[in-house]
Amino acid sequence: LSGEKTLKVLMKYGLRFGEMSCFHRYNEDGTKLLFSVLQITDTGMDGFDLENLSTDPIKGLAFFLALPHRDVQNAFDTMDSISRLIAREIDGTVYDQNNQEFTPQLREHWRHLAIDYRAGQAIDA
Repeated sequence: LSGEKTLKVLMKYGLRFGEMSCFHRYNEDGTKLLFSVLQITDTGMDGFDLENLSTDPIKGLAFFLALPHRDVQNAFDTMDSISRLIAREIDGTVYDQNNQEFTPQLREHWRHLAIDYRAGQAIDA
């Protein structure tokens, strides 16, 4: 995947370059962080070098959501939707952290884990 295409597709879906050299997606009014994206390299995940991004090849994209999150359901659903839209546009596939294809069943499993994490945090508070 070319860095130029990566930049275009991330911006097309409302992600903005920011802290930690990540691309971030915010809610509609731009006040709350929903999720972030790093690039996948030979050594793991890394931030983006914006100055060289247009010429660098990109091996993959890592979408992540920091928990706890006040609006976890919306954040997860938005991240899931955008990751699938981007994958379709670049002729890619969405995988989990274990390189398992992100099937509808796996998607629901992770969605419930994220929601349950938020519920557990509320109980512990």
